[in-house]
Formats: sequence, C-alpha cells, structure tokens
Amino acid sequence: MKNKLKKTFMVSLLLAVFILILSYYLIKNGSYLEFFGIHFDEFFQALFFFPAVIVVISIILFFTKENIIKSWFRFAKYYVAISAILIVLSPSIDGSIFGFDREFTVWSLAFFFLLISLIIIARKWWKERSHFPSPPLGGLD
Repeated sequence: MKNKLKKTFMVSLLLAVFILILSYYLIKNGSYLEFFGIHFDEFFQALFFFPAVIVVISIILFFTKENIIKSWFRFAKYYVAISAILIVLSPSIDGSIFGFDREFTVWSLAFFFLLISLIIIARKWWKERSHFPSPPLGGLD
C-alpha cells in the first residue's frame, strides 16, 4: 500500500509541476480565459499558486509515513474544493471597503492552505514521534 501511495504522490507532483509551468506561461504571455463574458485571468493565478503549494507539501509528505499522508489528504480534499468555489464566486474587481477581490482570495487561500497543511503534518509527526520514546542514554545511571 505504501508503494502505491508514493507512486500516486509522484504522479500528482508531476501533474502539479506541469500545471505550474503551464499557468506561468499563460500569465507571462497575458493570456486569459473568457467564459460567458467573465474573464478568468485570476483563474490562472490560482492555477499557479495552488500547485506551487502542493509541490512543496508533496515533497514534505513524500518523506512521511502513510497515516500522516492520509490525515493531510482528508483535509486537502475538502479545502481545495471549497477554495475553488470561493475563487470562482469572488468578484474580479472589488467594489467594497474590505478589499476582497479574486486575486486577494487566491493569495490568502493558498497561504492558509500551506499554513494549515504544515500544522497538520507537524502535529501528526510530533504525535507519532512521541509514541515511540527514545532509548535511554547509556552511562547516565
């Protein structure tokens, strides 16, 4: 099972790197997507920032145990789906005093995804590490 999980992570890592390169190219060239009159240029920013975060998290998770990966994945599958909905529903240009446009939404959701992911990984790693006490130091009796 562990080998299958590692292969799945490698495929997702390669896919994230591909999306990262593609979105960087599209942002650099000023390309944008128009769908029913709505410009999705911020959509490419989301395609750039979330895969960048996922690449970092995947590299960290590659060296962890299976139960830590499963705990993180339970969080990630809901967070990414809710984030996608929030990004699509957020306004392209802000008209309020709060300053929540689509670009700010993408930046903040990607930052919180990274922060919460690192907290989950560290907490699970620390909890697992504390279950196995270190051997006593020799000669200190």
